[in-house]
Amino acid sequence: DDAKQMPDHAPARLGAAAIADYQRQWLAGSDTLHFERRIHDVAGLGAHAVETGTFNHRFARAAGAPYDYAGKYLVVWDTAGAAPKVLAEIWGADAAFDAGALPAIAAPPPLDLARIDNDPQVVGELGERNALIRRLVMERKGGEHADLFLADAVYMPYYTPMQVGMDAIRGYFVEHERPGPVEIAALDLRSARIHPLDGGRLQLEEGFYRVDRR
Repeated sequence: DDAKQMPDHAPARLGAAAIADYQRQWLAGSDTLHFERRIHDVAGLGAHAVETGTFNHRFARAAGAPYDYAGKYLVVWDTAGAAPKVLAEIWGADAAFDAGALPAIAAPPPLDLARIDNDPQVVGELGERNALIRRLVMERKGGEHADLFLADAVYMPYYTPMQVGMDAIRGYFVEHERPGPVEIAALDLRSARIHPLDGGRLQLEEGFYRVDRR
């Protein structure tokens, strides 16, 4: 009932009712011809599990030609009950595309971030980490940014296939944040809910970002 869903090219949805509304609009605006998910990895974390993988969704809108929508996804499962349930889900395309190809979906009411009750100590620690990320991105220090990842991490950039492992992640950040004609004028990283996983050893941060660039 308190799940978070972050669809590609759509505002985040909080709660089962809002998520069901998104799914209803998608199904009403398109016919699915093929849908497949391929699991890359599932990490067990006590009462939770984190699943990463790729998807291919072939669908057609009314009177339109079939469209192939491919990308990567991440699902955090709550496995404490009799059947796993989704705690958080996010997905995005592997390459740039015209968002007009997707079904038209009305936006939900904006999320109220002020009412979220997070652990103040964790908020402070992640705030410091996000401030470091902001500085590294604005200063275009991709190699140092990559150092913040575990060696076996999975990174899912916008409009880019899943990057697996330090070699791929470092290569991506060095190229993406290479000093040159792009200047980052402002970067805002904002936490929403933060969930402790595996007894607090890990933290799942739901968040939002805004970047202004020249």
